[in-house]
Amino acid sequence: EILIGLVGSEMCIRDRNKLNMTQTTFAAVIGVSVKTVEAWESGKNTPIGTARRMLSMLEADPDIPSKYNIIK
Repeated sequence: EILIGLVGSEMCIRDRNKLNMTQTTFAAVIGVSVKTVEAWESGKNTPIGTARRMLSMLEADPDIPSKYNIIK
């Protein structure tokens, strides 16, 4: 289960694994670079702004990428 309220590395790793995505696919869905996802997952940076909002939306509804044909 994806838990709302986590921030940073725990949230990114948990969400990405729950969605069964590679870092490359996850980055494309969120709209950031793979390097950004790597930085989030290593704890160097935390998601902010639009990326954080997208992560919150994915936490609430993990089916967003398939519902809106972001990934097939």
